Amino acid sequence: MRTVRLRGLLTGRARRRGALALAGALAVTLLAGSAAWAEDPLPPASMADGGLAVDANLGYKPQKTCSPTAKPGTKALLDLLIQTWGGSSWGISRSCASGGTSEHKEGRALDWHMDVNNASEKARVEQALEWMTANNGEVAYRLGIMYIMWDQRIWSIYYQEMGWRTFSDRGSYTANHKDHVHISLTWDGAMEQTSWWTGVPVTTPLLGPCGTTGQPACLPVINRAASPTWPFAHAQVGAFTPAAGDVPMIQGSPMVGQVLGVVPSRSMAGAVGYSYQWYAGGKPISGATASSLRVTTALRGKAIKVALRAALADGSTIAQNSPGTTAVTTGKVTLAPTPAISGVPALGHKLTTKASGWQPTGLKFAYQWYRNGKAIKGATKRGYTLRTADVGRWITVKVTGSASGVTARSALSAKIKALKTVPTPVTPDEPGPTLPVPPSPPSHDQTPPTASPTGPTATGTASGQPTPDPMGAASSPPSPAAADVVSADAPAPDAQPAVSPNAGATP
Repeated sequence: MRTVRLRGLLTGRARRRGALALAGALAVTLLAGSAAWAEDPLPPASMADGGLAVDANLGYKPQKTCSPTAKPGTKALLDLLIQTWGGSSWGISRSCASGGTSEHKEGRALDWHMDVNNASEKARVEQALEWMTANNGEVAYRLGIMYIMWDQRIWSIYYQEMGWRTFSDRGSYTANHKDHVHISLTWDGAMEQTSWWTGVPVTTPLLGPCGTTGQPACLPVINRAASPTWPFAHAQVGAFTPAAGDVPMIQGSPMVGQVLGVVPSRSMAGAVGYSYQWYAGGKPISGATASSLRVTTALRGKAIKVALRAALADGSTIAQNSPGTTAVTTGKVTLAPTPAISGVPALGHKLTTKASGWQPTGLKFAYQWYRNGKAIKGATKRGYTLRTADVGRWITVKVTGSASGVTARSALSAKIKALKTVPTPVTPDEPGPTLPVPPSPPSHDQTPPTASPTGPTATGTASGQPTPDPMGAASSPPSPAAADVVSADAPAPDAQPAVSPNAGATP
């Protein structure tokens, strides 16, 4: 944990509402790992006591309609980024006549002008991105972020296991997002309806603008926190699970070794049974008719989707297809926890290690034991018996997990010192004998008492051994359409198309 100083911040929309009265120079307690030189914004007052659940998120919901007017949450987030870390706006709205799918055409995507070749701007962007994506994207959930693109990389809240991934060269500096950050929002984020703005976590995500036909009324934006301490971001956020929406959604990342699942749509609620068919690259996968799918090396480079049929209690059925994923990539090994050494650390005794909780399942493990940081010849098994040469030296073991189609990964244990002999355990002193208390001599007018064998006993005791000022406005930016010549914010061209022509691959 570390503490940084925080200025008061106002978003443009909040200024208009007069809802945000922020105290200056507040001390904010942040999770370890956040950069300390720039400032992180304050959450709503209702989040200041911690423990507030993160917002439900549908995952990737591409643009389907034409409503390019900038939405309030998109404007508020862009204002917040500029006021906190500098830079300028490259716009929100984009003409529906421009090519490609883009959330700009629904007013729920923003372009934040910062340049990767400017060291100061790059450092500020990286701090802002860490603020949004840390703790499995807790702030991203609270802002309603779907995905972020910067410096020819993309981060998606629904593909957390993949982390930041590089996309194919799109042919220009702007198209590769080296001179701006692109952020696409859910409808809840775009309409300023997430917990960052309202203090109320989303439980049923919007499928369109709030306050319109078929959608709930909009909640008001509330005051920011005004406490000198901020226990926000203490709750650990787990793996992404999409909320139920208008179509089934795939859960999990399309990486070799991962297991994908599916969340039925809202219209399938109350179904008495389901049937499944998984597809890869537009073709059904033989035998893949269960509720989950383990991604194998044979599926690498292909987009995955699932066709789901639900049987309802009234005898009717509903058949829907999920959107396609991005193309399956090489898998990654995730570590949890660091390997530990067990056993008596003394000459002639055997030490062992174990890698538990590593993902994906089915990994093969290799071992290498070390003495004072140097590999011990032949010590490549899970267990190792301590030798004379080990006495007085530090012993560690490196564990490497690998599998077909998965990038191998290693982790080193904590060190343990080898001893010559087993240390003698120190035990509490043995209690002393019970000493009877001699009776007092009887007085002449008393009956002699019976001597009691009880009395005090001897007892033993155990012994043992970011903070720059906001940047000024940048030079006049191009319109967002000018950066769209090659669909700069559309899914990467290496993403495979979904099976259905009406459902694009997820970025």
